[in-house]
Amino acid sequence: MRLAPSGRRWRRCAVVLATAVWPQVAAAQPSGPWAPTLCVACHGAAVAHWREGPHAAAGASLDAGAQRDPRCQRCHVSDPARVDEGVRCDGCHGELAAHLAAPTKARPGPEAPAERCARCHTATAPAVKPFDLQTSLARVRHPREVK
Repeated sequence: MRLAPSGRRWRRCAVVLATAVWPQVAAAQPSGPWAPTLCVACHGAAVAHWREGPHAAAGASLDAGAQRDPRCQRCHVSDPARVDEGVRCDGCHGELAAHLAAPTKARPGPEAPAERCARCHTATAPAVKPFDLQTSLARVRHPREVK
């Protein structure tokens, strides 16, 4: 089943981006952080998958004191003002401004590279169990939307 926008659906997506999303993008800081509401118009399945996964709940997994601690926020939240959103799209996919400005030309990677994961998932990071990259990528990999 193809989930990527095409034909009329792609034009509709472009209209949504231009009228509903772009004003938010233009008002945002150039380096983000980007809210999932900016991504959902074209990447609905990926955002739904993220909402059910560990990164969306990363901020809520902290107690109240840790939610205010910059050392914890560095890995558990993309935007300290929105702890409820945990690690958002840009936390794994990197800077998204170019993609939001030209979605068909500048595409973020389909998955987070090992180096990006290793920024937070380290041998010294507190964890319930050891971090295994391949197992974890399988857990957070989004449904394929763009071919």
